[in-house]
Amino acid sequence: IASAMANESENLFVLSAEEPFDESVNYTAAACGTLLEAFPEDLHNVFLDLPARSVVDNPSLLEHSQKIVLVSDLSLIGMRDVARLSKLCRETAPDAALHIVLNRVGMATKGEIPMAEFVKGTELPVNHEIPFDAKLAAMAASSGKTFPAISGRSRTVKAMRKIARDLVQRSVIPGTNRKTTNLFTLLRKQN
Repeated sequence: IASAMANESENLFVLSAEEPFDESVNYTAAACGTLLEAFPEDLHNVFLDLPARSVVDNPSLLEHSQKIVLVSDLSLIGMRDVARLSKLCRETAPDAALHIVLNRVGMATKGEIPMAEFVKGTELPVNHEIPFDAKLAAMAASSGKTFPAISGRSRTVKAMRKIARDLVQRSVIPGTNRKTTNLFTLLRKQN
C-alpha cells in the first residue's frame, strides 16, 4: 500500500482510485477495515472520502468513526441531504463528532439558501465554510496545481487549513491517558 500512495508532502500521502461510471461500487466495512490495516503504522490520521450513496447503502461503514464530516453546498437539496445523513450518522455512530462543512459558499448567487435557513433546516450548526473562488479554481485546474500552491493566502485556502487543524486535533479518550486518532469517516484499528 505504501508504494501505491502519492507523497504530496512530508505529512500528506494520498491513495485514490477512480470510480467506474457504468457500474456501482460496493463499499463494505470489512473491505475498508482490511485496507486500513494494510496502511503503514506511522500514519497518524486517515481520512476516507466515502460517497453518500455508499454510506446510505451500508451504514456499517460509519460504526467505528470518531469524526464524521458532511460536506454540502447552500442548496435546498444539500440541506435535506445533510439533515437525512446526519440522522443516519447519529444512529450508526452516536459517539462520533459530526462536522458540517459548507463548500463553494458564494458560488451561486441564485439558488443558495440563507445560512440561517440551512442551520434551521438541518438543526445543526455549521462548523466551517469554504468560500468559492472562481479565479483560484480556474488557475488550479489549468495548471494542475493545488489551491495552496497557487495562492496559499487566499480565503479558500485559509478555510481549508482551519478545517484540517480542527479535524486532526487530538483529545484524550475519556477514562484513559490515550490520545484519539481522528479519522474521516472510518477508524483504523487502535493499538
